[in-house]
Amino acid sequence: ADDPVIVTQVADMLRHARMNDEAIELYQRAIELAPADPQYREYLGEFYHRLNRPDDARATWAPIAAGDNRNTRNLVRLAEVYDGFGYSTEAIETMRDACSLDPEFSDRLRFAELLRDADQTDEALQQLDIAEPLAETPDERQQVLAEQIKCYQQTGELAQRTDQMATELAAGTDATADRWQTLALYYEAERELGEATSAIREALTLDDQSITVWTAAARIFESSGLLGEAADANEKLTQLDRRFRTEYLTEIARLRLRLGQGDAAIRAAEDLVDAAPGNPEHYQFYADVCFQLGREEDGLGALRRSVRVNPADDTALLALAGALGEQFRTDEAIELYWRAFDKSPDLEGQISIIGRLADLYLRTNHFDRLVTRLETMGREVDRERDTAICLANAYSSAGDLGMARETLERLLTEETRDTQLLTQLVRL
Repeated sequence: ADDPVIVTQVADMLRHARMNDEAIELYQRAIELAPADPQYREYLGEFYHRLNRPDDARATWAPIAAGDNRNTRNLVRLAEVYDGFGYSTEAIETMRDACSLDPEFSDRLRFAELLRDADQTDEALQQLDIAEPLAETPDERQQVLAEQIKCYQQTGELAQRTDQMATELAAGTDATADRWQTLALYYEAERELGEATSAIREALTLDDQSITVWTAAARIFESSGLLGEAADANEKLTQLDRRFRTEYLTEIARLRLRLGQGDAAIRAAEDLVDAAPGNPEHYQFYADVCFQLGREEDGLGALRRSVRVNPADDTALLALAGALGEQFRTDEAIELYWRAFDKSPDLEGQISIIGRLADLYLRTNHFDRLVTRLETMGREVDRERDTAICLANAYSSAGDLGMARETLERLLTEETRDTQLLTQLVRL
């Protein structure tokens, strides 16, 4: 009775049983047991909100950031709670209080978003003006710019500001790469992609080493249908920004495929694998590129390498088995699925594999072999139940629901309270 976690769990049970007064009493007890932990106030306030008691909900949440708990972080958390349940006025006022103390960059940005959502765009822009000098990275500066653009769109000012900036830059006024990029993003937001392309080219002319400019260029070029230039921009980014090299290589391969440049797509996919040789998703991507280009052996070779590099990863083994099945190399696929079946740590995983095995055995008209193998497994010690469930799912996949039911019903005499078994029967 002195553990707030367990008290809350019982309150949840009472709540779902519609015993509301008893649930409220226990939620309140949890708050008393852990007064410094805001989550219990959040639980009770959320319950009041669901009961259509908004005054009680607000009164329950307010102490999260009151008295000794009043600080920036708690105020931000309280504002998010208010916003999450649709109390926008309270969320804005609480966030305003948070920003009057010791806010971080992200707090100013979030406050601006709340204000914009409430159509208070003038104050939102003021908060963005304050946040802009606090931005320490190019990514943060781009976040400010993106939010400013949303505000301008909401007030209908974006077209006017775009024209004004275009006129200034054409006259050579403060014609920096950053300003040309901003103009490009304005045009992009207005869906004027031709002008956006021209503006981003000007930005690249002035600064061809900026990650943010090249990132915007890659996106704008692709939106404009300039897939070759978009791929080239991602090539440049692989040199400038090693942090996200794998993402750029994925984009390069995807774009080269769309352009019909198969060899270039393969090279990018190979570089992707080399960049992170232990990642099975990269091998899968490389294989997908190969399959799309009709290079089945190369794709299967990549998946086999993935299995060798990641011998403990079931997903790599299943990916290879699935690819072999799609290429009608049925015997190999069946063998690998059985390996995955034996390695699967739980019954749910085995059931999903059995469904795929059933399809392959049906393809070869050897479904009886699957049945025999599972029945043999079932005679092993402590495996009768699990293999019976797997066998029932095999029959179900083959469309023989009668045999599936019969297989499971045999177990009911001994396992009358086996919920998983009963669930399978209900489904059948």
